[in-house]
Amino acid sequence: MQKSIPCSVYRGGTSRGVFFKKEDLPRNDEQWQNIFYQALDTKNTNQINGLGSGTSHTSKVMVVGTSLRENTHIEFTFYQIGIGQSLADPLGTCGNLMAAVGAFAVNENMLDIDAAQNEVIVRAYNTNTDRHVHITVPVIKGNAQVSGSYHMPGVVGKGAEYLVKLIRPGGGKLGQTLPLGGKCEEDHYEVTLSDIVNPFVFLDATEFGLRGDESVAELANNHQLLRTIERIRQLYSVRSGLTKTVEKAKQYQSVPKVALLAPPMDYVTNTGERVSADQMDVTARMVSMGTVHKTFAGSGLYNLAGTALLEGTLPNQIIGSKKGNTTRIGHPGGVISVTAETDGKEVQAVAMSRTARLIMRGELFYTDLY
Repeated sequence: MQKSIPCSVYRGGTSRGVFFKKEDLPRNDEQWQNIFYQALDTKNTNQINGLGSGTSHTSKVMVVGTSLRENTHIEFTFYQIGIGQSLADPLGTCGNLMAAVGAFAVNENMLDIDAAQNEVIVRAYNTNTDRHVHITVPVIKGNAQVSGSYHMPGVVGKGAEYLVKLIRPGGGKLGQTLPLGGKCEEDHYEVTLSDIVNPFVFLDATEFGLRGDESVAELANNHQLLRTIERIRQLYSVRSGLTKTVEKAKQYQSVPKVALLAPPMDYVTNTGERVSADQMDVTARMVSMGTVHKTFAGSGLYNLAGTALLEGTLPNQIIGSKKGNTTRIGHPGGVISVTAETDGKEVQAVAMSRTARLIMRGELFYTDLY
């Protein structure tokens, strides 16, 4: 017999996820995995039997609860859900869905809002990274606003602008922003491993014989490239201390993620829009959960912008000197601007605008055995 539990589905940035209030889940969190597996469908690679759609950026769960921490409204935990494998991985976090976390908190009345307010700052704590996040949510009549004039690359159409700011985002998983130093060398490839929001392995696209402006399809069909990238990812997962063995690194694919960087160049987005080199500071493509990302993970955008300000890193080397603390990143969905603040040694904050939307709210049905 099926049971049910309240849930919502939100899009945040270029990700989509199933949201639960912590108080609605069983007290024994060992039972959560079973619910998450059925919510998205971990058995079928197309996730036909759940709310996923067979991609890493739509196979996600957020659990949101009220917080007892000082000056904090809510706490949230992110889970990357396996596709074709039973996995609910809390090692990383999702920078895109953080905008939706703010919307969810407002829509679920998890903080007090004055009827006259047109925006509110949701003060959140992310348990995955042990870091605070401030989410500026536009509101209308006490609800999170959806419609607006802000265009976010990677999503067709415009929406209300949400500002997501992460406070002291470095070292949340590995203890240091650059646990292996600014750069390493692996099989003649230069590598920077940076832990800002999520751990990322940054690589120089040209060292792999790439131009840097390749389409998602071109990269996805380059199987040798993907095998090489995955081998490097597993190696640096172990070297950084994120996992103890290569076998564990194979099992936990959500982090570190991998990004391929190149200098600015003209290219065509996945929607056919032409962008020119002078619109960006760096060209970037990324791989997540073994597949080429159709746009770019929000956590990767934050990480790249922050690491670009740290001398001696590969992103800083490729981007070079530029005015201000805003980095314009050209990815398959378009160009996005991310702001970072640094004291010269550590990244103090990273911030980026997103849009978010409540797609549905209702009951998720599940069984005790899956």
